[in-house]
Amino acid sequence: MDLSFLFPPEDQETLLNPPENQEAPSAFSPASSTDEHEATTPISKSTITLHDYGDRTLLIGAPDELQPVRVSSDVLRLASPVWRAMLERSWVESKAPEIIFPDDDPEAMLIVLRIAHLAFHELPKKRGLSFESLVNLAIVCDKYDVVGIVRPFWDLYK
Repeated sequence: MDLSFLFPPEDQETLLNPPENQEAPSAFSPASSTDEHEATTPISKSTITLHDYGDRTLLIGAPDELQPVRVSSDVLRLASPVWRAMLERSWVESKAPEIIFPDDDPEAMLIVLRIAHLAFHELPKKRGLSFESLVNLAIVCDKYDVVGIVRPFWDLYK
């Protein structure tokens, strides 16, 4: 998918090939870098492993209550065009072993990630989500364009 129309021609070269002394931009905030987050962000929960040979750790949720989740970047690329762009382009996240998702609900993200990693046995039971959790799930599905993979499971939660 060509997204070149989103950037003026003069910015495309800078985005794709940043100068040697300049870091690649972050998909979440152009001024952030993973080193800053690693030094200031405490990890308060044990890591959930969704892929035994996972190559990335997602840090999901508020900075004071991050939930680390070990995932496969290949699975993420297949599940979401947003994640594919984030991991294949010259964003900081494309090379970072840890990616922070500070604005996302951990419960909703875990449902999506479990579906993407085929961990269906770890999904909440039928009618096991509150209305607020369903809204958060819908927000995550829309934000990362994963409605297609979650839709077959939606009947479990309505």
